[in-house]
Amino acid sequence: MGDCIITSSLQFFSWDGISSIGNELPTPESIIWDAGQQFVAMVYDTYFCIFELRPSFRLLLRTTEPITGGIWHSSCCFIYSTANRIKCGT
Repeated sequence: MGDCIITSSLQFFSWDGISSIGNELPTPESIIWDAGQQFVAMVYDTYFCIFELRPSFRLLLRTTEPITGGIWHSSCCFIYSTANRIKCGT
């Protein structure tokens, strides 16, 4: 039996499963998709990032604010909570 290699990175692939999309990313604590699957928020211990997936994969926002949760509203506004506040980031 072959060796099992565990990596600590995340890689997106196109629907054909062959082409990678974007660079490898650190493994997030959680991933929160918008309903239309055009945007995604990736939550890490001390920051979070929002990416646009279409027409191309790109970073829209990175903040150094740790969050406790989040939800997408109408696929255009990411509403998130910190330890003390509720905010909106796009």
